[in-house]
Amino acid sequence: MIEQLEYPFDSGELLQRKKSIKRELLKEENFMDKRVAILCGGTVGEMKHMLELFLLGHGIRPTFFEGQYNRFYEEAVYETEELVKFAPDIVYIHTSVINLYGFLEPGASIEEVEEAVEGEFSKFRQVWDKLLWEVKCPVIQNNFEQLPYRLLGNKDVYSPSGKLYYIRKFNDKLYAYAMENKNFYINDLAYEASSYGLERWFDEGMYYMYKSPFAVDAIPGVAFNIANIVKSIYGKNKKAVVLDLDNTLWGGVIGDDGVENLELGVDTPSGMAFSSFQKYIKDLSKIGITLNVCSKNDENIAKTGFSHRESVLQLDDFISFNFFLNWIFFYFKCYPLSWFPSANPLSHPPLPCFYEGAPLPTYPLLLQHPNIHLHWGIKPSQDQEPLLPLMSDKVILCYICSWNHGLVLSPWVLWTVWLVHIVVIPIRLQTHSAPSVLPVSCLLGTP
Repeated sequence: MIEQLEYPFDSGELLQRKKSIKRELLKEENFMDKRVAILCGGTVGEMKHMLELFLLGHGIRPTFFEGQYNRFYEEAVYETEELVKFAPDIVYIHTSVINLYGFLEPGASIEEVEEAVEGEFSKFRQVWDKLLWEVKCPVIQNNFEQLPYRLLGNKDVYSPSGKLYYIRKFNDKLYAYAMENKNFYINDLAYEASSYGLERWFDEGMYYMYKSPFAVDAIPGVAFNIANIVKSIYGKNKKAVVLDLDNTLWGGVIGDDGVENLELGVDTPSGMAFSSFQKYIKDLSKIGITLNVCSKNDENIAKTGFSHRESVLQLDDFISFNFFLNWIFFYFKCYPLSWFPSANPLSHPPLPCFYEGAPLPTYPLLLQHPNIHLHWGIKPSQDQEPLLPLMSDKVILCYICSWNHGLVLSPWVLWTVWLVHIVVIPIRLQTHSAPSVLPVSCLLGTP
């Protein structure tokens, strides 16, 4: 994926340079071709362009079917033949809160609201059932965001006649439907709207002129989310995390400071940040992401860091520890991907993510490998907490081949690194040999 598509991205740049970015993406090879049908509750022009960019960035080349404005119900329920002929691999229903029409007048009873919600929900259910049974492909449906105003003030969220109450009840039914239907996925538009800011989300001028359901600058973020669902359906999620130790999982250097002096836990703000990061990594392991360590520390000393009283992560949370060949890689952290067992899932390309603390210049040893996700320049002591929102959808921050700052390289060391770079690593990357192979089927098809 090219730099402009990496999160956090510049929405304005993507919208302005979409054609040149697309040309750059199409220079790649080995795309997975997929047919994507978009049924519209609002105008979809820019959304389609942004979705195409993010899908291309994930190695998926889409062919689009674009429905007519606000005819998603008719095209799905009564005009299904055209969709069946197109034979989509994915159907995305581009709706938002402007497509809900069942809001009642103030003073409505709970029974009247329940009846109105059920009536409107049955219309959407017809759409989803028809697509799942006749078009026979995964369906992606937006949930419904909050309105930018509250007619009843704080009561709007719990009063039966409140519009926010209505939206919440509708979304609850939507979530229940998703849990009952395996091929039905929800794009969390409500979260996107809250993250973007409700006051800016709904642009009245754009809606009245172009029927755009939300602000133009918000479109790339929504497209990014939809693309994440699509690529996860086709097994392109990240499956492994490779972590450094010092100033990454804890503050300080274990070999110099000792276990008792590491920054971890509630004693310092930095320690709390490192604990928060460990908790996030621990949660990733619980959903099937495999954890690995890559460090040039002495193995026996390094592992004692997990005995710290505040350490959330324990040794048995990791499937591999790589402390070997330190005499070669003393100056460069450049372990081939195939030396990590979890980086070689059974039938999918390796998709490991590397994370290291030092924001230092990089030696571009493996940076051109197509399956490495890179994100560097992060200082954990300052930026650890803000990192957490960046790590959604199993895409973990990474930093590979770090240059050890302030060291003088001898000609012998340079020659050794050159030899490893030119001879050893290309061979290992081509053969993908590994001490073991780990199935990751629990992650495939999971948004």
